[in-house]
Amino acid sequence: MKRDRIGGATSPHARVGAAGAVVIAVLFLTPLVIAPEMLLYFDVTPKVVVLLLGTALAVLLLDPATISGIIDSRGWGWVFVLALAAQAASVSLSVIFSRDPALSLVGTNWRRFGLLTQLAIVAFTLASTAELVRRPGTLLAVLRAVSLAGVATCAYAIFEYSTMDTASRPSWEAIRIASSLGHPVYFANYIASMVFLSVGHSHIETNRLWRIVGRAAVFLGFIGMALSGTRAAILGVAVGGGFLFPRLRLRPKARLAAGAALALFVLILGLLYLSPDAGYLRNRIAEWMRDYRGGTRLFLWHDTLRMFWAAWPLGHGLETFSTVFPRFESAAFARVYPDSYSESPHNVLIDAALSGGFLGLLALSVLVGLGFFGCRLLRSADSYWASILRAALAASLVANLFACFTVATALYFFLILALIWASCISLEAPALVTRTPSPWLNRLRFVFAALVTIFAVQLVATDASLERIDEDLGQGRFDAAMAGYSKLESLEPMGFSADLWYSRKLLASAQTRGRTAEVLESATAAATRATTHAEDRHNAWYNLALLYAGQGDLLRAEASVRTCIGLAPNWFKPYWLLAEILRSSDRPSDALSAASTAVELNGGRNPEVRQAYQALVRELHLSKER
Repeated sequence: MKRDRIGGATSPHARVGAAGAVVIAVLFLTPLVIAPEMLLYFDVTPKVVVLLLGTALAVLLLDPATISGIIDSRGWGWVFVLALAAQAASVSLSVIFSRDPALSLVGTNWRRFGLLTQLAIVAFTLASTAELVRRPGTLLAVLRAVSLAGVATCAYAIFEYSTMDTASRPSWEAIRIASSLGHPVYFANYIASMVFLSVGHSHIETNRLWRIVGRAAVFLGFIGMALSGTRAAILGVAVGGGFLFPRLRLRPKARLAAGAALALFVLILGLLYLSPDAGYLRNRIAEWMRDYRGGTRLFLWHDTLRMFWAAWPLGHGLETFSTVFPRFESAAFARVYPDSYSESPHNVLIDAALSGGFLGLLALSVLVGLGFFGCRLLRSADSYWASILRAALAASLVANLFACFTVATALYFFLILALIWASCISLEAPALVTRTPSPWLNRLRFVFAALVTIFAVQLVATDASLERIDEDLGQGRFDAAMAGYSKLESLEPMGFSADLWYSRKLLASAQTRGRTAEVLESATAAATRATTHAEDRHNAWYNLALLYAGQGDLLRAEASVRTCIGLAPNWFKPYWLLAEILRSSDRPSDALSAASTAVELNGGRNPEVRQAYQALVRELHLSKER
């Protein structure tokens, strides 16, 4: 490997600049940071805030002349910068033409992946690439941060597994490990990127202790992936390994060490599988065998095709999937999975296509294609390093074809692209000719840094307030909770909405303590606002219909549930509720028709739906006999 050209110095004493230090901190903290009992969305908001603040600082500290040098270089680096700019333009256009621009700007509560977050990902990638080119010694520090974060994240997952109370769970339930990533799929997909980067770290590392950390990250990553029970990541790593394995030329000692590590890994997994507390792992494997088609995904992907063609040029807008998809869900999907809730299309390419239309799909596809092309350019300098990066990109891509991006998984996916093209640029143009950037570029980075910083501060303040409200409701302090929520509007960023959560939580807490009357007005007001601001509007209208029905306001309840049906025409629950409303309104024939539709769409999955229908049939029959 030409260490003086690709990645620069592998010396542990290589200098890292201020912008590089920020990049390293973001890469280390993002997979790890969580804030339980401090923030309501404790595994989402901290990661977003670390990315936003870190990117703002990196952009301000970065010398923009480096980016100008990359653009002016004669190599392919300017194409990568242009592709990142196209990605930024694509997501910006998808917000302008979005079904809900405010929601697309800040993103949904469950992943907060709106315009500002996605622009931060692009800016972070550009800043990382420029800093790696300007100070090649930063590469080693970046890979050390990746490996160290991988060790910590996977160790936390193993600790989570060892302390899990399996006795309190039903024997049939598949318990899966999520570590600090919030969900097992996102944890495993993060690992799919991390393990190959840690292999690369072990390849270029000169310090023995740090090399051990890199190898430990790989070993623990495989254990963490197994405990997550995620097939997509396993497939991704298998594909990535297929790219890398033919390039492996291990020395006899290395082959012996690899064999010993593999034997130890198999032994640990065997002990975990056979242990009395590993029922969930055995259940998960049995679930794989039963559900060999991948659950809802085939139905989901089929129905998203109609959704794509309905707005193929520019898409429906970022983060609008849960709002728009219920209109396109087929009756076949609803009958087989009547209780399924699809918050995303579970595929990054389809997600890009639905959000940004053909342009969004093209922008992301070009970035992926450039990543593989960059690996080919690197092969002449070091085929092993190129193979590692290609394996990392392939593993991450394949794993994320069965899930959507979150902040951590997107960050590491784009980090791989940054490493590929920083290496290519360093190879093609070791000494960039820089020039003074135009004044508009300087102004743009200050404006961008200010915007994402304000958003991050608003996000933390809002989420911390929601956590206090949640605590007040849990303790029965309804006056304090309602007063706190009324002040939330002055804190929250534009497009943020927790009205549906608040309405349900407030009413559930009040019912538990027998104080429903005094909070009903506040819960109904929040439920009404949710119908125009919530990320899943059909759920908001259904919740409002339940509230009106509970208050005896059958006219408004019927109007609300019919609006819900218009937004989600193949969801069985609103038809079931409509049947009860019509029954209470002395319209048994109409009630029977609605109940019949509910039974059909439920597919026989919930016996109580058919029982309600049969009760209506008997009631109508008796009324005719009289």
